[in-house]
Amino acid sequence: MIARLRARGWTVGGFLQEPLGDPGEPEGYVLVDLRSGERVPLARSSSTPEVCNWSFEPQAFARAAEWCAAPELDFVFLQLGPLEAGGEGHWPTVTRTLAEAHAVAVLGMRPNVLARLALRLPDPIAGLELPVDDPGLERFVDRIAPARDAR
Repeated sequence: MIARLRARGWTVGGFLQEPLGDPGEPEGYVLVDLRSGERVPLARSSSTPEVCNWSFEPQAFARAAEWCAAPELDFVFLQLGPLEAGGEGHWPTVTRTLAEAHAVAVLGMRPNVLARLALRLPDPIAGLELPVDDPGLERFVDRIAPARDAR
């Protein structure tokens, strides 16, 4: 999706959360800036967890907020999980991105938090359930593209 938006000439930013180690049983997560590739430690497995067996690095949330606030962005990708469903973590960045409307927010949500987040968010322009085939991805990009043109 990111490549398709960039191929249309749009500036895409935000972040992805990549697992450290085995993706099936990660030992932690890092945030990856979609523009620069900068990597920042986000979470580590912990015997004294904050949420879901993880301890988080507060500076990672601040760094992600900076990446998402760049005024030249057309689309901002954010990933949400249990922490955000509880109003923490990246949640302030999500609400600020939606309120400022400087870019179209593309939110990735885990299925186990979708219901908790859905009522707290505005109605989406479009939705996409992964995995998806190429024609489905292209239709999704076609649906969200006009939102950027309207800003």
